[in-house]
Amino acid sequence: MWGTDCRPATLAALKRAFPKLTVIAAHLDGYLHWAQALQYLVGTDVYLDTSSSLPFIDDALLHAILDRHPPEKIFFGSDYPLFDPGEELQRLRSRLRLGSERMDLLLNAGERLLG
Repeated sequence: MWGTDCRPATLAALKRAFPKLTVIAAHLDGYLHWAQALQYLVGTDVYLDTSSSLPFIDDALLHAILDRHPPEKIFFGSDYPLFDPGEELQRLRSRLRLGSERMDLLLNAGERLLG
């Protein structure tokens, strides 16, 4: 399954089959499949990252995903070198207008997960 096209419904089924598995779903789990991610994964124990998503996802869907998913399970990701991390961080800040506590959660999720 690694390195293949894993849609949100497939990933949700995998997580149900292996509930103790730690899963990090890149691109808010589903570059161009965000409505499916909202349906199948948002609100679950899956980590999501923001890489290669912010320039392409519409505001309503982005906010729906981030508002309904546990904030400690969302990572900032830039997909470097494809996108510049500084520009992606600015894009995230301007699109989300998160408070400092929520932004800190998002920016430090990886450190919390990896210890």
